[in-house]
Amino acid sequence: MVEEALTALGKVVLWCLSVSGDDARLEREIGRIAAALDEVLRAPSGLAALEALLRYLVATHERLNVQTIGRILEKAVGPRAQEAIVTELDEIERRGRAQGRAQGRVQGRA
Repeated sequence: MVEEALTALGKVVLWCLSVSGDDARLEREIGRIAAALDEVLRAPSGLAALEALLRYLVATHERLNVQTIGRILEKAVGPRAQEAIVTELDEIERRGRAQGRAQGRVQGRA
């Protein structure tokens, strides 16, 4: 009953929270949210929602690198979602490298 009342984004968010830090469960249960994730991406603000979700997954699955999380998600979703996931994860990784370089310069000057 509760699941019927949730939006697609709500379902994906709850699932992400439930697998937080459990890498094996993330990989094993990704198929459960595939349809909801595709629906989120069709929404007008779907890419922004996807970016927030991916940032959360990257932050809570520290033992997995960005590429591994991308491969796990890509297996479960359609081609449109795959392209969006790759694009967003590339951007997250690019920003992380830029932030790391900036912090290194600050520490180097200190």
